[in-house]
Amino acid sequence: MDIGTISLVLLLGLMLLLAIGMPLGMASAILAVLVLVMKFEPMLLLDPTTFGDGLLTRKFGTGPLNILAQKIYGLLTDYVLISVPLFIFMAALLERSGIAKDMYASLNVWLSSARGGIAIVTSIMAVIMAAMSGIIGGEVVLLG
Repeated sequence: MDIGTISLVLLLGLMLLLAIGMPLGMASAILAVLVLVMKFEPMLLLDPTTFGDGLLTRKFGTGPLNILAQKIYGLLTDYVLISVPLFIFMAALLERSGIAKDMYASLNVWLSSARGGIAIVTSIMAVIMAAMSGIIGGEVVLLG
């Protein structure tokens, strides 16, 4: 398959899958697998009985799918990702215990008379949460 056909399939497929209401992550994953098959083993789409003869399905542990699996495993076992669940847990604790609401209310009392006080309070809360957590996902969960 040439690059033009694959690009057209990606564009039209993404529009179609998003139009029927599929989440973006699922649509991207489905299209990635489809393009992988179209690029490396197009006969599998035309004649499914050829399974096991092409580059993707010939020998387990070789070819593009093996590289894909190694990359996914490498990304998921990254040392930095250990802290993400704890940061989200901290944001959930702050939100459920009401500490975040109290912090927001106290800053609002101090800055409510200033022009644009709510925006200033939200910005200060985001800075405080960023300093405490170090990751933006926790602030997004906390501040909404």
